[in-house]
Amino acid sequence: SDVERTGKFPGQVVFELLESIFVEQADVGFLLTIDRLRDMGVAFEVDDFGSGHSSIIALTRIAPERLKIDGRLVTPIVTSDSAMKLVRAVADIGHALEIAVTAEGIESAAHAEKLRGIGCSVLQGHHISEPLSADAFERLLRSEGWRGDGGDRQQAGFLT
Repeated sequence: SDVERTGKFPGQVVFELLESIFVEQADVGFLLTIDRLRDMGVAFEVDDFGSGHSSIIALTRIAPERLKIDGRLVTPIVTSDSAMKLVRAVADIGHALEIAVTAEGIESAAHAEKLRGIGCSVLQGHHISEPLSADAFERLLRSEGWRGDGGDRQQAGFLT
């Protein structure tokens, strides 16, 4: 395969699997491919977890390094206690399986504050940053404002 010819790349390549892959590709061949790629240093993340195809059994079989909670679950946590409890439960599942947890859909400081205490190690959304091109991202990283006092982004959990 192309991946095998490229060689080993620990910490350099991450494949995002859509949650629906659990239902569609949970066979032995797929799992063996995941294992072979992992042996080459490829990491795996499950994107949009909670979007409707969740399988905790499949999650344990694939054992991704990161679980990304779907933004549609995260958005209502600032106005709904039951939504917050649900997101906390999903984060707890990830932590119980020793999987790092990312919360998608962070639209406000209130979202960031609520998620800070439940162990979401990375926050992703418009409050953290608008989508950026590669050039714009490089300019941001090189800017003095980025290296300054941290500002809202650091407080929001961007640099966790």
